[in-house]
Order: sequence, then structure tokens, then C-alpha cells
Amino acid sequence: LRNLHGRSMDYCVLPSGRKMHHWELIPMTFWDMLWHRRYQLVQETKERFVLRVIAEREPPRADVEALSSQIRQTLGPGAVFRIELVDDLAFAESGKHRLCRSEVGAFRPD
Repeated sequence: LRNLHGRSMDYCVLPSGRKMHHWELIPMTFWDMLWHRRYQLVQETKERFVLRVIAEREPPRADVEALSSQIRQTLGPGAVFRIELVDDLAFAESGKHRLCRSEVGAFRPD
């Protein structure tokens, strides 16, 4: 084997400086919410995060509010978070779907 090309995921750096994997940011309760088909967490700036979601159907307001609240709490003070319902999510040049994308420099763990 010369090269292995596996899944590569960005980490987010929170305003506090803490490094977090997106699976740490998205609560387990999200997987019980059966209205979503695909998602992508995007760190737009050091302080601004958006969860883009392709929904199978209109999500219950209570789900969206609970999800937003839990993620905001995990992100901590200084972070701005929103959920955005979208029709499509772009694939990476490799043709793979990236679950998390950091626009502040594709940060990978040390």
C-alpha cells in the first residue's frame, strides 16, 4: 500500500480556543429526530457556526429549538449559531460529503 485515502474531517475551534469534533457538538438527540436526511456543520468564522440540514419534512419547532439550545450551550459564550434548512449540500471535490467544514482553516487535530 502506498497511499491510503480515508475520510478526513475538520475540527472546530471554539471562541474559547477549545478544539472539538463535530460529533461532540451535535447532541445524540439529533439522531432521534427523524425529519433530517443529510447535514453539514460549517464553521464560517471563529465565532459563527451554522448547521445546514436537508429535511425530509418540516421539522417540529420544538426539535429545532432544543437542538439550537443544546448546540449553543456546547459552543459556549461568544459563539453565534443557527440552523439553516437547505435543498442541497455541495459535495467536496473528491465527490464525498463532508459532515463538517471549517472555513477558518481546515483544522485537523494535532
